[in-house]
Amino acid sequence: MVLFVGVTYGAKDDSRFPKVDGSLIKGQFVDLNDDSAGKVFIRYAGHTDSGVEVTRRTKDGSLVWRFYVKPLMVAHSSYKHVVSAYVGGGKVYVTSKGFKTIKESIDLASGKQISRTVSE
Repeated sequence: MVLFVGVTYGAKDDSRFPKVDGSLIKGQFVDLNDDSAGKVFIRYAGHTDSGVEVTRRTKDGSLVWRFYVKPLMVAHSSYKHVVSAYVGGGKVYVTSKGFKTIKESIDLASGKQISRTVSE
């Protein structure tokens, strides 16, 4: 399964990236293939390493959890920001490639961070 999306917030539905336009703000989702499981969504800026917003929603669209993969805080970006992810073994695995590569794993049930690594 392909997926996208490190700090978990409550059920308040305020997105860091409120509108996906396909150009500046990218977005994707993964259907969890279970009638009650819903989907996992990812949003991020494609032109800068601004972090990645990952949300899990129920089948009816209600927010279950929100997690932010924290950016590296590089002031200027002369690179693309590309994000990929997948779901497996009860986890969401996110790779954010920008100034450096960030890899995070997130618990699918709770939205809590399991691990984070940063490399060149």
